[in-house]
Order: sequence, then C-alpha cells, then structure tokens
Amino acid sequence: MNKTVKIITLVLGSALGTFLGYRMAESFIRESESAQSQLPITASQGLKLGLTTLGVFKQLSSISKDRV
Repeated sequence: MNKTVKIITLVLGSALGTFLGYRMAESFIRESESAQSQLPITASQGLKLGLTTLGVFKQLSSISKDRV
C-alpha cells in the first residue's frame, strides 16, 4: 500500500472516530441533563451497545482480510 494512502486512511479514520465519539458523548450528556441526572441508558443497554460496537469493528476489520 502506498504511504500516502496509509496516511490519508489513518487521518480520515481518526477524524471520523473522533467526530462520532464527540457527538455520542454530547448526546449522552444532553439526555442526562434533560432527565435530571438520571442516566439515559441502563447498564445492560450500555453493555449491549459496547458489544454491538465491537461487532461492527470486527466486521470492518474482516473486510480488509477478505481482500487478501
């Protein structure tokens, strides 16, 4: 893979991850404040969300493995 393509991929992936993480945290805070300091999600919902996110990461990483 070309070095320029690697750098562009890393920069775009990092920027997208940062943006999505920020928006989710902002949404979480807004929901928490509107619920008057009650958490907008339960612990089990948080666990499900985390496991779903890991599943998405696994699927995304398998895309590049299939091409080889």
